[in-house]
Amino acid sequence: MVYDSRGNLVGFDRTTVQDGKDPVREVLEVADFDAEGRSRRSETQVEDASGKYRLVATNDGYDAQGRAINATRARFAGGKVDISRDVGPARADPWGLLTFSLTDTLTTTVDAWTKYGEDFAKSSGERSRLAEWNLAHNAAGETTDGFRLTQKGVGLPGYHLVFEKTKNAFSGTAVANTGTHALEVGWDLVSKTGVYRSYREETARDRADGKGRALRQTTTRWEDGEKTVTRDLQDRVYDANGRLLETLTATANALGETHTKTIIRPIPILLTIWAERNVLNGGRLTLKA
Repeated sequence: MVYDSRGNLVGFDRTTVQDGKDPVREVLEVADFDAEGRSRRSETQVEDASGKYRLVATNDGYDAQGRAINATRARFAGGKVDISRDVGPARADPWGLLTFSLTDTLTTTVDAWTKYGEDFAKSSGERSRLAEWNLAHNAAGETTDGFRLTQKGVGLPGYHLVFEKTKNAFSGTAVANTGTHALEVGWDLVSKTGVYRSYREETARDRADGKGRALRQTTTRWEDGEKTVTRDLQDRVYDANGRLLETLTATANALGETHTKTIIRPIPILLTIWAERNVLNGGRLTLKA
């Protein structure tokens, strides 16, 4: 642990191990505080079950109640940055578990984020607003029952809303099963086109590695009266940072079964190659690149 002359923690290399959970290593590299010792900016390198990434947390000061103004979190990984900014203070229950939050999000490239001086309002990218209610938690504090309302394409003419009711079951720290009921509606004022979708989806994690990442899973989806089942035929392959590199899946519906192999090449070239085999077309094998 490293402290400044005012006693503020400005650096550490910390590994946290909890019963039933994977270890999390955090290295605090930057820590700035205001005159009252309240955090204004921090930069932390993190390594956990999902891989390696960098977290940057900032705010525009504090209100009279001591709550951070425009608290912003940025997650840097693989040339992409996901930024979320609080819209007002989040709410928690008497035990400190989050029950409601409203956030604006921006997904963009690191280059674009840097170009606009890390300015959330000016930076280019895909924007959305998320309202999230955590309705139930398990003994470990993970959310088991929730509801999300997402407004996509914020700033574009028209509207695009997604309503999602979710349920999660855990095995240790990993999500073992998930269930989602979703309704998606939208209207583009420029093209005069709309979208309406309603579906239900359930995912069962059949096998996981030591870091909680799915090796094999089965996803069942019901939409427009059709049932589609997608399952892994071999273990998923990840790189050292936890990014998915390779999958081989089988997707079955009323028309038959299709096998799809996806290989993701490292940046700067992203190449996807897949082989399709449709059991209804006489065993035709199609290679695409």
